[in-house]
Amino acid sequence: GVEAGVAQPIAGDEFVPYSERFFAGGVRSMRGFGFRGVGPSLGSQRLGGETMVLGTLEYRIPLYSVTQRGTYRQVEMFRMQVFLDAGILD
Repeated sequence: GVEAGVAQPIAGDEFVPYSERFFAGGVRSMRGFGFRGVGPSLGSQRLGGETMVLGTLEYRIPLYSVTQRGTYRQVEMFRMQVFLDAGILD
């Protein structure tokens, strides 16, 4: 998956509002970093980025599956997952 974005200031403003900035980190983007742990900051204060490019590559391998009772449907009980996340926030 790939995701990109550019935030623009609202007419007449010089800066992009905090609520409109981009953040990365946590379970769904840039796994391994804390929630909003990636991007511009000032000390411990997270500022967020005005431009963003995020990408992820993920491969899942079923390790153990069982047949669901009363159907022919296979349900994964355990899987191995290999992933690579990359991103830029500015």
